[in-house]
Amino acid sequence: TGAMATFENDLIAASTGTDGQIWRLMQDGVYNDDGQAIVATWETPDLLFGDPVVEKVLTELWIDAAPSTGTLLGVGYAVNRSTTFASRDLNLGTSASAINRRVPITAGHSAAKYHRFRLKNDQLDKYFRVNGLTIFGRRKERID
Repeated sequence: TGAMATFENDLIAASTGTDGQIWRLMQDGVYNDDGQAIVATWETPDLLFGDPVVEKVLTELWIDAAPSTGTLLGVGYAVNRSTTFASRDLNLGTSASAINRRVPITAGHSAAKYHRFRLKNDQLDKYFRVNGLTIFGRRKERID
């Protein structure tokens, strides 16, 4: 565990243990910690998309990211407050320019009241920079 803050406009992290360690984060060209891959994860809270009662069907998920040779970005989603994610690896090294790609949705697993999204990379000396995540869906019609 630790704490994060800014110091002289740099993002830093500090250990809450007794070791007194402080790290400067987001350094250009630094993608590992003492030879170990940094596990980078970004996750949304459970999203209702404006309606807590009706199920929504996730139809498309698009990611806009910077290219990064050899980087696999895990893109996943979980439904109804589950901790299990349906995930796909997206290769960010397929283009020299910006990447704007559709992420396949696992059939039959997208209808839910809640959706949570996760981006993850745990490769040594690889990074990812995401500019946007676009989510398309529709309300699931109720059948009486």
